[in-house]
Amino acid sequence: MDEISTKAIIIGVSIFVTLIILTVVVFEFEQIQSIYKEVGQTNISFEERLDEFDKYRDSNNIFTGLDVRNTVKKYINDDSVNVCIETTSGEVCNDSIDVDKLDYTNKYSSNLNEQSNIYKIVFTEI
Repeated sequence: MDEISTKAIIIGVSIFVTLIILTVVVFEFEQIQSIYKEVGQTNISFEERLDEFDKYRDSNNIFTGLDVRNTVKKYINDDSVNVCIETTSGEVCNDSIDVDKLDYTNKYSSNLNEQSNIYKIVFTEI
């Protein structure tokens, strides 16, 4: 009778240890998977960002007031992008830009500056 209870305890402890090991392995696998998913999304978004700003790099592109308004509204809450409008009266950036007062008939050229992962789009009135 003693042998049966001893074997039952050994089997029970073995099953318990096996369950703990499987739980740890599954948990670690989920953690690694979530980390790789975040890294993959970060790399894709960084590359998309580079493509996204290509149109502002080329100073030969001409933008209308509506394009400038849409750009300002797009990046108004993005801390990594500063949008500025340069006119004869000076330069106005981000929150100081009143998009409702922009003249849609004006034409603008653009310039893109990048400093320590902060992009600055400067529209210059033509």
